[in-house]
Amino acid sequence: MIVPIVRRAVGCALVGITALALSSCASAERSRPYPQALVSELAQLRSPDGLFHDPGARADQGTLHITYLTARLIPEDFASIAGSSTIGAVKDALAGDVLSAQARVEAVAVLRLAGDPSWQEEARASRPAIDAVVGSSVPQSELARTVAFIDAARVLDDDLARPRLEPFAASSPEDARDARLAISDADMFADGDTVETSFPTVTADLAAQAARPRDPAADWVTGLQAAAVSGAAPDAHSDAASALASLRGCPSFPDLYRASWSDPESCDLSVTRSAIDSGLAYQRP
Repeated sequence: MIVPIVRRAVGCALVGITALALSSCASAERSRPYPQALVSELAQLRSPDGLFHDPGARADQGTLHITYLTARLIPEDFASIAGSSTIGAVKDALAGDVLSAQARVEAVAVLRLAGDPSWQEEARASRPAIDAVVGSSVPQSELARTVAFIDAARVLDDDLARPRLEPFAASSPEDARDARLAISDADMFADGDTVETSFPTVTADLAAQAARPRDPAADWVTGLQAAAVSGAAPDAHSDAASALASLRGCPSFPDLYRASWSDPESCDLSVTRSAIDSGLAYQRP
């Protein structure tokens, strides 16, 4: 089922806004899991071609994937920074023949989050590819790819069916990394409750892992997400929260989180979203 998007007001500086609407708008802004300043910072990533570029990349040409990551990072506010050039660039990409199923679903998600009504027709065209994934059984080797696909597809369908994750053993460091990813995104699987409890050794170690921050920061932050899902999340005054706070900010982007403690210019959109999903972002330890 494809459902219409619920648009939220962006900002409270609206002409003729009532006191009640102003109060509602202010409340909505306070409920966002990111500071409003982040929206302005991300607006700097829009390239002349309308697409958004990576914080560490050249500013003259954006990419469809980074545009999608930007939209998913600030879903309530993306429409305010997208603009007609963004929508036009995404439509041009969809009109071509070279996009993968993943890229097409991400592009349609961008259109929806940008508030363009054409997303519904494009979503119908993408439905066979979506149904093929949600009706599958996902092996460990396809875990990361499937999580990324479902994450985008859920923007298009609030009641999206979910695939099942095939059991696997967390018997190596690589397996444990995949287990943390599976736990952190257990709600993307039909057997999510089982996924959450399928890796007792990994789950038991989540608190200890959170207390040992290390590069690559993306893996460590995924562990924080998994801890939040499993009920072992550190609190806002923990060493883990302090370590996450020390990842915040790089030149020109003080509210993005970095992919490395050792690289002051490694701000990363995916790490920032993972930090937000951990529940510890933008806290004061």
